[in-house]
Amino acid sequence: MLKMEVKEMIKTGEVSKLTGIKKRTLQRYVEWGLISPERSEAGYMLFSEDDLTTLFLIKLFKDLGYITKEVREALAAPGFDVRESLDCRISELETQLRKGRERLFLAKEVRKLIGNGSGPNTGEAMHALLRHPEYAWILADEGDEGERELVNYFKWAESANSRMADADMSELDERMAQIIEESKEFGPFAYIVNQMLIALLDLEARGIPARSEEANAAVAAAYSAAENANEDDPYVTFYILGKFYKEGGMTPPSMLARMDERSLERLHVAETYIAEAMSGFIETLELTEERRKEIEELEN
Repeated sequence: MLKMEVKEMIKTGEVSKLTGIKKRTLQRYVEWGLISPERSEAGYMLFSEDDLTTLFLIKLFKDLGYITKEVREALAAPGFDVRESLDCRISELETQLRKGRERLFLAKEVRKLIGNGSGPNTGEAMHALLRHPEYAWILADEGDEGERELVNYFKWAESANSRMADADMSELDERMAQIIEESKEFGPFAYIVNQMLIALLDLEARGIPARSEEANAAVAAAYSAAENANEDDPYVTFYILGKFYKEGGMTPPSMLARMDERSLERLHVAETYIAEAMSGFIETLELTEERRKEIEELEN
């Protein structure tokens, strides 16, 4: 009986050739409980047809991008269904493919806009890019509601900047208040950031240093509000926002073109103040490994 059973089962070397899985990896799968081969009288592992099926399934999921931990959890889950798992992975891969297409487009367009050393800085390039019709089309692709809202926000922001640029000095406060009120339509984050900017500009106008307790408190309040509104860590968003202000890239070229030398100088002072205040606050926060990796990914 034992000999008959051994003939119907397969040894480690043959399984390795059939599946392309290394012998040492097969041993680990056994140790982790993913498969449970029988043993011959001599102690060799003998794999059944069910073991082979499981191994091919493991290899499939690994080839589809799952890490071993995810494969183990999936196979151990009650009611595991390979069809449902594949449907889920197909959906994830389709999303990754679309995001990859967006990132490829972004990389090419930013590279084109920056040029070979004499082009605009990153902030200016991004402003030009955000108004690019093809970029808007990609963002709105496949009916993603959140991304359509983002396109609408960019259009509104351009309109808001134009209205501010056309305003007389006597109208600035009124128009700014109107724009802040309008920003509520685009979610709490836009409103929170606009309130922070107003608070910082007021401090700057009163001669209070950007690295003061008051300025730090203004940014901290916005950060806390954003954290509560999004139920997420806004560290990277605030870091990048501060960097854009530092580069002078938060004001679109269309607005800059209509400003005289004095206004440009005033704008530079304001943007520098905002960037310094935001940097001062960010430096008080812990730079976790996760935050560091996110920043490196965005900047590389």
